[in-house]
Amino acid sequence: MGHRFNRTARFLAACALAVMLAVPPPALSQEGSIVGVVEGGRTLMPISGALVEIVGTDRGALTDANGRFFFVGLTGTQVTVRITMLGYRTVEQTVRVGDTNLRFTMTEVAIEMDQIVVTGTPGGTQRRSIGNVVTQVRAAETVEPLWCPTSRAS
Repeated sequence: MGHRFNRTARFLAACALAVMLAVPPPALSQEGSIVGVVEGGRTLMPISGALVEIVGTDRGALTDANGRFFFVGLTGTQVTVRITMLGYRTVEQTVRVGDTNLRFTMTEVAIEMDQIVVTGTPGGTQRRSIGNVVTQVRAAETVEPLWCPTSRAS
């Protein structure tokens, strides 16, 4: 009886070991990487210096001179990538961890800036009595005349 029990216990242990080796560990405990390139939409040229971030983490990187970026040690099966660059519309996309051939295309967008407000004080004031920066703008020196050829019908 003891011999039969020992054989059955070994068989069950071997089955349990086979099941443990056949089933991968949970996806959340695996680490992976992503690799990609960021390019401009109009030219399809690489964008250097774009900020690439993994949303929900503190991980970020800048693209290199060839527009490439990579992240290692990512957990989970997918992550959301956000790419920002001055002069381009922000791109945000969910990708699969393990993808090593990602391609993001950014579209150019006009930059909107706040208005510039200029204030002045009437009358003469000494520079040293004002606590602000004082400068003069002379329109004749700042604005260049624009030469525009005209076409005359002969």
